[in-house]
Amino acid sequence: MANQKIASIMLESKLKKAKTLAKKSRIDEAIKLYEDILQKYPKNQRAFDAKQSLIQEKQVASGTVNNHTFISRMYHLYHSGKFLDVIEIGEGLGDDTFVSAGVWNLIGASNKQLGRLNGAVNAFKKAAELDSQNANILNNLGVSLGAIGNHDEALIALEKAICIDKHYAEAH
Repeated sequence: MANQKIASIMLESKLKKAKTLAKKSRIDEAIKLYEDILQKYPKNQRAFDAKQSLIQEKQVASGTVNNHTFISRMYHLYHSGKFLDVIEIGEGLGDDTFVSAGVWNLIGASNKQLGRLNGAVNAFKKAAELDSQNANILNNLGVSLGAIGNHDEALIALEKAICIDKHYAEAH
């Protein structure tokens, strides 16, 4: 029993160290540490997901992944409930060409899921700047603006969403 507890503490320590390495942009070292963890614990989902995310980030940074693959990965993270990962990866890209309206929309939705309404508004505004004809983005912006009490701007965004798609029920 004591050995299991020690093993669990050591595993948590390694996971934390790998995450710290990744935050310090020591991606290769973090990937290697996740691989070491997975050799001993091949079913550890946290290590697997973190390693895959780092590999994806590395591919994006080197230009070896296309926009579709990147956005698909972001959607997967979002729909897996990994909202912080979506925010960290998306915002870490800065002005990279992969930061499309769809990515900013996911970052906004992730912020909203975590209750970070100001972050959601900022991300939805960036998404709307990139795609001002997307009713979904404008609806998300309007709802988030309303949630922080900015009702005038919220109404404008929701009216734009309805003008773009008169049948867009969520904006009504």
